[in-house]
Amino acid sequence: MTEGLFHGAIAQSPWVTHENVANLDTPRTFVGSAEDLGAQWIESIAPGGEEARTLEALRAIPASELVAKGEAPLPMYITVDGTFMPDGVEAVFQSDAQRNVPLMIGTNADEGTIVLDGYGNKEQFQTAAHATYGDRAKALLDLYLQEDTSVRDAANQFLTDTWFLRTTRSILGGMTSVSAPAFQYHFTRVRGANPLGAHHGAEIGYAFSTLGLLGSGEAEEDAPETVDQALTTAMMGY
Repeated sequence: MTEGLFHGAIAQSPWVTHENVANLDTPRTFVGSAEDLGAQWIESIAPGGEEARTLEALRAIPASELVAKGEAPLPMYITVDGTFMPDGVEAVFQSDAQRNVPLMIGTNADEGTIVLDGYGNKEQFQTAAHATYGDRAKALLDLYLQEDTSVRDAANQFLTDTWFLRTTRSILGGMTSVSAPAFQYHFTRVRGANPLGAHHGAEIGYAFSTLGLLGSGEAEEDAPETVDQALTTAMMGY
């Protein structure tokens, strides 16, 4: 459906995991069907019975009402509907079904710092690992939770690797089967003394030259406006 509509692509911090790709009407191992997930969400935003959940009633709910309380976020998943998305993202690249256009894809150094909820201490990290990886959790924990590594740093690296970098590498592997080139980037720039580091989304202002809209950050000794402008120019050139 997209053939001929674009000549290249940038996939920035591609978040594709076992939990956010859903089939339209059949469940997967770790996630229900998109139809079931949608029905559950509708029940959470319109608990007043079938009359409150008609298409007309749902469309009448003000957007401001949906986001004001933040109590019923729409679950984020890619829907494999068999038409627009014939398969999961990784499966598409592994079967040579992607568009044959140049691709840039990459991750930031500290992708995990904005999603550390549930990994605040060692016990939470261990619980989360065992819930997902079962018998293989010990090997994972031995790799990330080393004696000289803080739980925060370990969780940040774990989430960066498993949520974003793993998918990046998988997609790059799929690009070896087409003639178009593919390039991987690793973004490490930290503006000011940001405790989140080079966090998820930190590269967006550089890719679109919108840093001025985001504020200048804290003053630095290395003339941040010069460094950031040079990086912006380089990224936009690429």
